[in-house]
Amino acid sequence: MSQPAWYVDPELSDPEVESGQHAPALVTLHYLSSAVRRRWSVCAASALLGALLGAAFSVLVPAASSGTVTLMLTHEPGTDPTVGMATDVSLLRTRAVAAATVEELGLDVSPEDFHRAVEVVPSTPTVLVLTVSGRDDADAVRRAEVLAQNYLAFRRRQLMSQAQAMADGYQEQVDGLQRQVDDLTARYDVLAARGPAAGAEAAAVLTERSQRASEVVRLQQMIEDTTLRASAVVAASHVLDPASVAPRSDTARTVLTTASGMVGGGALGLAGVLFLAVTTGRLRRREEIGLALGVPVRASVTRLQPPRPWSRGPGAAPALGMQVLLHVLEEITEADDPPVRRMGLVATDRTPDAEALLAGLAARLAQRGQAVFVADLSTRGALAARIQQELRSAA
Repeated sequence: MSQPAWYVDPELSDPEVESGQHAPALVTLHYLSSAVRRRWSVCAASALLGALLGAAFSVLVPAASSGTVTLMLTHEPGTDPTVGMATDVSLLRTRAVAAATVEELGLDVSPEDFHRAVEVVPSTPTVLVLTVSGRDDADAVRRAEVLAQNYLAFRRRQLMSQAQAMADGYQEQVDGLQRQVDDLTARYDVLAARGPAAGAEAAAVLTERSQRASEVVRLQQMIEDTTLRASAVVAASHVLDPASVAPRSDTARTVLTTASGMVGGGALGLAGVLFLAVTTGRLRRREEIGLALGVPVRASVTRLQPPRPWSRGPGAAPALGMQVLLHVLEEITEADDPPVRRMGLVATDRTPDAEALLAGLAARLAQRGQAVFVADLSTRGALAARIQQELRSAA
């Protein structure tokens, strides 16, 4: 048998409640936890409903299709790989790449919206993974493939344009030096025609011309190297892994959505319980009832359980809750000094329970040899018969 939940205070610990003064009602953690314990079934039902909705969502709403493609991107020798990859990602995020891809695919979206559907993950300083969302698997793979092609073409144009700009700069220097070489050649011819008298000056001019010619050769070699390096970088950058459907786990998605729904539903249920606990005017705890009535609450019991169907009838023992309440009232009448002479029992809801309680108490007091006078002020008028029944059952 479980221990009955009841408690009797010989005296109230709060002198304000004892004197009938109202103390401020505060929402404490104990009050909220008690409300949650009373309504735990609401939280559990909300969590279960949320889990069912999450599972239904994972089944009815298919997962978004994604296509993935892996690119190998090389850089010029001497370039910091981290800086080079950051530059490559910046080139991928340009509006020009997105606009070219959207136009080729014939999509009715803006380049900005297309960028939001693209996930860029640099796996290493030279490997870049692109993941693109689509309407279905085929559309997602197509988008990833077209994006990779347009990006590599755009990157190639940028690298070659940069190399061409450097080559043009070198060529300007070559042209200037070549003009100097031509001028020095003409001057040398003039000095050589003068004969041995201008030999020293002619030798100096010849030396200077040789230096300018060597610089021209060096710059021409740099032009060739710049073009070759850019071409090598472009040729070495390619699609490492062709576009394919990104792998996904339907089981993991179902578990995740179910767990998310359970957490969300439980949180909503808990929030509802706490909101009602804070805003309700219903009295539940003994302290609240004492503050409302302005009198001490000497005892409290749990909800009375109705008698079982097989235990009903004359002479049947009262339910456990009723037994506990009768025992509590007996303790109160014996604990007071002087003993209680008058007691009023008011039924605010369930009059038959109040009749059974008062009849049982009167019968027990009569068995102890006390004279008992009972006045029935209810409209039912069934208390006298109930007391006679209790006395016959006890005899």
